Amino acid sequence: MKHIIKLSVFILAAQVMFLNSCVESDDLITADVKTGGLVIPSTNLLLKAGAGQSFDVVVEIPIGPGIETLELTKIFNQGDTLFSNIAEMATVDVSSANIDDTAFIAYSLDYADLREGLTIDGNPMPEDELDLGIGDRWTITYTSVMTDGRKVLNNGTTVVAVSNKYAGFYMVEGTFNHPTAGPRPISEEKFLSPVSTNKCWTTVGDLGGGYEMYITVDLASNECTITPGANYALANPVANVPGLDNFYDPATGTFTLNYQYAGSGGNRVIDEVYTPLE
Repeated sequence: MKHIIKLSVFILAAQVMFLNSCVESDDLITADVKTGGLVIPSTNLLLKAGAGQSFDVVVEIPIGPGIETLELTKIFNQGDTLFSNIAEMATVDVSSANIDDTAFIAYSLDYADLREGLTIDGNPMPEDELDLGIGDRWTITYTSVMTDGRKVLNNGTTVVAVSNKYAGFYMVEGTFNHPTAGPRPISEEKFLSPVSTNKCWTTVGDLGGGYEMYITVDLASNECTITPGANYALANPVANVPGLDNFYDPATGTFTLNYQYAGSGGNRVIDEVYTPLE
């Protein structure tokens, strides 16, 4: 596992509010309290099963007492009730880079790093990440080893959740064609939330929360089917526009969608292109 250190000349004032987030023994809440050890890691990451991903996880270390190393441990949660053992994952060198300025540590990991040393119900984790369930997750914890020998367990963790290869943030450009009010442009960021291996949910056009739809990708043809989501407030169902393109392009990671729903005065027809932001 590789890591790099970058120093920043700026310290965000908002970080000050986090300085009490580290967890040490209760006797430190006294006049003689020893501070330091806080780290602010990347919080939520998606492992898109089958995409062969690797991650660069960034850990921010505010200026303060020197941290020599970070000790990383991990645990895997299968569903809501079945947990793996807790295993050491890595020791990352900091070398007190945070004494004079805010430090940024980046370490890389992939599925092999995440599964190594973990067992579930006495069995090793599967070698193929496609055997994992959507929503399963790892939690990585951080313990700061200080120059004075103290160890500080941080509240901040990194959660890596198992997702499908389609989930994530997208820039969406398109048009909402209303039968009486006319067309209006769509240009906004959307998130595709994973439901299953080939299914995500998002919102209809630019209608926002309460108007959800499912996008289901045919794994053989990459054609997409649009259906109403679990939280769907419209009177008539949303569906593909017959004869128009609805597909996922695996080469670019983009979605091209043309769908509609019926309303007063005629169909609302929506065309969108989803371009991944990650």
